Amino acid sequence: MKHIRARLMAAFKTVFSLGILIFVPPSLAQDSRVERQTLSFSGIIEPNCRLGVNASHPAARPMNLALRANAPPQIVAAIQLHCNAAQRSTMVTYHSQNGGLRNSTGTVIDYLTDLTGIQGGSLASAGPWVVEQRAVPRVNFLRVRPQGSGIEPVGEYSDTIIISVASH
Repeated sequence: MKHIRARLMAAFKTVFSLGILIFVPPSLAQDSRVERQTLSFSGIIEPNCRLGVNASHPAARPMNLALRANAPPQIVAAIQLHCNAAQRSTMVTYHSQNGGLRNSTGTVIDYLTDLTGIQGGSLASAGPWVVEQRAVPRVNFLRVRPQGSGIEPVGEYSDTIIISVASH
C-alpha cells in the first residue's frame, strides 16, 4: 500500500510539474525573434480653483433680509473655495451687479460685506471687493449689512453678487 501511494505521489508531482510548464504564458517566454518597443506618456493637471456658493445653507437667509435702519449683518450664502495648487490662499473678487440693493424705481440701498471675520466694504459705493481667501475646503459665510435709513420708498430691493476666482 505504501508502495502504491509513493508511486501515485511521484506521478502526481510529474503531472503537476508538466501542467505548470504547459501553461507558461507566451509573453514570458524569451524569443529572440520578438522586437520590443516602449511607449511613454504623461499629462498635466493645470492649477484650478473650485468655488462653491450655497445660498440654501441653513444659516443663509438671502431672500428675507431685514432692510430697516441699524440692521445687523445677515448671512446670504456659504462660500467654499478649494484649489488644487499648493497655495494657501487666492484672490476672490465680489462684485455687485446692481450697485447695491435696488428697487424697481431705481432707489439704491448700500450695504457692507464681510466674509467670516474678514471685513469688506461697500460693494455699491466702493466697487468690487477683492479679498485674499484661504484656498482650503472650508465654509465661509458671506454677510451683508444693509445701510438703509428705514425711510426708503416701499418695495422689494435686490442685488446679485458676482463672485469670481482666477486659478494660479
